[in-house]
Amino acid sequence: MSVLTRIFPKEVNEYITITLGVFLFAVSIAVFFNPHSLVTGGVSGLSVILYDLSQRWWGFAVPLWATNLVLNVPILAVATKVFGVRRIAKTLYAMFALTVALYVAELFPAFMVDDLILVVVFGSLLSGFGISLVLRCMATTGGTAALASLINLKVRYLSIAKILFVLDTIIVTVGLLTFNIERTLYAIIAIYITTKVIDAVIDGLHFAKAVFIISEKSESVAQDIMSKLGRGVTSLHGEGMYSRKAKNVLLCSVSNKQIVELKDIVKSADESAFVIVADVREVLGEGFRVM
Repeated sequence: MSVLTRIFPKEVNEYITITLGVFLFAVSIAVFFNPHSLVTGGVSGLSVILYDLSQRWWGFAVPLWATNLVLNVPILAVATKVFGVRRIAKTLYAMFALTVALYVAELFPAFMVDDLILVVVFGSLLSGFGISLVLRCMATTGGTAALASLINLKVRYLSIAKILFVLDTIIVTVGLLTFNIERTLYAIIAIYITTKVIDAVIDGLHFAKAVFIISEKSESVAQDIMSKLGRGVTSLHGEGMYSRKAKNVLLCSVSNKQIVELKDIVKSADESAFVIVADVREVLGEGFRVM
């Protein structure tokens, strides 16, 4: 349970998390991506394109926050009518919060360096972490995500993910025509890193190890693990397909720093034990993260 959850009610905690998420996302766009003309898809990508084109054509840059607001309002107006205010209330909040966050973030100095890899990496980390915070609260920042949901109502044979991919591909292509192939390739790298960060945060960053132990001395092995490591052990009933003998398969989850000690314990109890160690993305429950 997070500190915020202990202090505030769940709903208030979610809106605080959304606010933090959209602020980090806004900083990634205004401070990192926009100054280097990196179009990473979505309404934010269109904002970067319009920012540059307005400077070329009209002599002044249309602010990122203004484009975000103008493009999102009609999309979310339709979404509100279709889905109802209650269903997309957090998304509505996230969109308006992002507009304010972009206004504030544009006041920050741009991250200007010659090495675009630094821009891509740090911008993507901020973007991915910010978006994931919003998604974990069952919200989006509007834009192409909301538009994809609306299109899916009419084009049911295409999933929202596929529609979103098509929309973002179109925006990145427009970015290619507006800027150049080098910037577009860097933008694609940024999209990839952002996606990986989102997956990591959404799926969980509480990595651990799952250990399967097959031993003739399963009882003593389990007792040693429980007494020396303080970890629970579950016995699964198995059968050797060659010998046709019944076997106890011990299952135990441990933190990364405990895996070496666990292997030493098993080896001390039974040198002939068969041990399988697997990476686990997230573990919830007693002794680990609270659900």
